[in-house]
Amino acid sequence: MTVAPLNPADIVQAKAVTIPDEVMTVWNFHIAKGFKQGKSRIVQDEIVLDIMSAMGSPRARVYTENWLDIEDVYRDAGWIVKYDKPGYCEDYPASFTFTKQKGDSNA
Repeated sequence: MTVAPLNPADIVQAKAVTIPDEVMTVWNFHIAKGFKQGKSRIVQDEIVLDIMSAMGSPRARVYTENWLDIEDVYRDAGWIVKYDKPGYCEDYPASFTFTKQKGDSNA
């Protein structure tokens, strides 16, 4: 066997490789644009539209390619990432919040 199975410790880096550079650029832009007081909040519908535009892709492809599934990639880069979506009988937009790690003087 020349290709070894993925090690659970390597899965985040393997996942990062599957996300196109254009998609990561959109995420990075939104994080930087909204960064205030140690955190950045991104509304899901806004990031979806910008990824669609950057990739020239329909909305369905953003979801089938898992281009919103970036939490672990950014956690591995040092962010605390939380995804919030409305529950039953709630009405607000789903969002991602990126918070710098405590003690991180880079942000």
